[in-house]
Amino acid sequence: FSVRERNLPPFRFCGKEVEQSEDYSITVTAKDNTEKIRPIDIGATRKGTDKCNEEETTCLRSVVAALAWVARQARPGLSYQVSKLQSVAGKGFIKDMKECNKVLEHAHENSTQGIHFASEGISWDDAVVCGISDGSFCNETVMVDGVPEPGRSQQGCLVCLAPAGVFNMPEAIIHPISWSATHIKRVCRA
Repeated sequence: FSVRERNLPPFRFCGKEVEQSEDYSITVTAKDNTEKIRPIDIGATRKGTDKCNEEETTCLRSVVAALAWVARQARPGLSYQVSKLQSVAGKGFIKDMKECNKVLEHAHENSTQGIHFASEGISWDDAVVCGISDGSFCNETVMVDGVPEPGRSQQGCLVCLAPAGVFNMPEAIIHPISWSATHIKRVCRA
C-alpha cells in the first residue's frame, strides 16, 4: 500500500491525537474532537418532563452521536452513559437533554483522558487475548417504541491484550483493543 505522509509523534490520525513518550509508551486521546462538541441549548422555561420537539431531538441525536464516536475511539469510560443516551435519543425528554449536557461536561473536563499503551508489562512473544465483561441485570429502564420499559439489563465488554498468566496476577498492565456497552435485549430475572 502507498503511504501518503509520514508523521513523527505527536500527530493526529483519523481524528485522534497520538503521542509517544521517551519510554515508547503511547497515549491516544480525542481531545480536539471532544472539545468541539457543543452542549444543547435548553430553554429556561422547559420542564424535565417535557417531550423534545423535532429540533431538540436532532440536537440530542447529534451530541449523543459525537459522544459515541469519542467513547468508541479513545474514552471507554464514557461508553455506559453514552449507551443509555442512545436508547432515548430518538424520543427524548428535556431531562435526557440535561443528562446529555452533564455527560458532555464530564467529557470536556476530562478531555485529555484516553487510552494508554504502556511500553512494559506485556511481551509480544507470550501475550494473550483477554475478555472482561460485566452486566447490570434488571436495573435499567430503556425506551422501547416510545414507552419506558423497566427491568432491562446493561452489559459491558472489554477485549484486551494481557501478559500470559494474567488470571493469576493481582495486578497487570493490559492494552485495550475493543470495548462496548449495550443494552441486553433479553430480560434476565435471577
